[in-house]
Amino acid sequence: MQGVNSPYLRLLWDPANFVQVGETQVTQRGWPLLADYIDYVHIRDAYLADGSVCPAGQGDGQIKEFLFQLWDKGYQGFLALEPYVTHPGHGGVDAMPRAVEALRGLMAEVGCLEKSHIRWDWWPHEFRKMVALGESTTAGGWSSSPDRCWVALLADLISDYQAQPVECVNSGIGANVISTRSPSYNYSGKPAASERLDKHVIAHQPDLVLVSYGLNDSRGRTPLELFRRELISVVGRIRQATRALVVLLGPYYVIDFRRGGERWGHGSLELLYRYNEATAEIAHAEGCLFVDVLAANGETDWMVHYDGVHANDLGHRIIANEVFRVLAQHCSGLARHTKSLERISPRWRDESVLKADYGY
Repeated sequence: MQGVNSPYLRLLWDPANFVQVGETQVTQRGWPLLADYIDYVHIRDAYLADGSVCPAGQGDGQIKEFLFQLWDKGYQGFLALEPYVTHPGHGGVDAMPRAVEALRGLMAEVGCLEKSHIRWDWWPHEFRKMVALGESTTAGGWSSSPDRCWVALLADLISDYQAQPVECVNSGIGANVISTRSPSYNYSGKPAASERLDKHVIAHQPDLVLVSYGLNDSRGRTPLELFRRELISVVGRIRQATRALVVLLGPYYVIDFRRGGERWGHGSLELLYRYNEATAEIAHAEGCLFVDVLAANGETDWMVHYDGVHANDLGHRIIANEVFRVLAQHCSGLARHTKSLERISPRWRDESVLKADYGY
């Protein structure tokens, strides 16, 4: 594991496997060596005497001690019960209910909480490198400085909650469109997304890719079905060449649909919502996260730059916050560092002065 040193190679912990090869100190010896690599857990107990499998806590797998270690680590994943119990008196059709009951009993002793609904964890590791691929608002238009662009703000938010900062690559180009087949391609900011993936995304080998298109294509008469096909193709090519988590952003809120004249003056708020819905559907179908930028903006005109098209500083902040919210609710890796601090950080709160104001 140390030699490969990759977040994509992880381990599964199964206590019975240790017992069945004669290990007598499963948790004491195994956990310190492997804890940093464990991302999934099988709950199987077994007897040292003959290696047969039994309900959790009844054998020699030290499962209760192991659950304490999981609890201290802040583990939020699954505990998988395998559907077989081989020891005489524990098998048959009643084996699984007894196994569930035994595990729940140990969890109650340890203080572990069982959730009726587990949110799917899209990314359990810290992000190493992010690439944002998109149009002029992605590039920074019109934030008052580079560090107020939503891409830079998002990188700061991610880095603030990680042990190591995320490397940020902004691949936004003004007047950019999704494809060379877009009707506005000839007078757009070239190269289009479909022709610049290799150098501007894949070559960086990111583990987080944010794709933000739709505004220029809607304003430049790209048919919605063509936009769908091209965005699906972009996602597919990123997936083939990287292991990155792909996040699709819907189009940004605009208040001046005439700006740009005949070339770019074909959009409308209604059309933006259709592009937004299409992007959400693609994200769902292709296994990407979706960020509803339109909903986050809430049709708030004062978050738009005076040019009527780009986000201002406040708009960029709202975009960054919404992307971060979606990532934080779906990627436990953003909580790894703060979870490690929870039990060791000093208790800094002091309300003594406030209480003393009233004689307490």
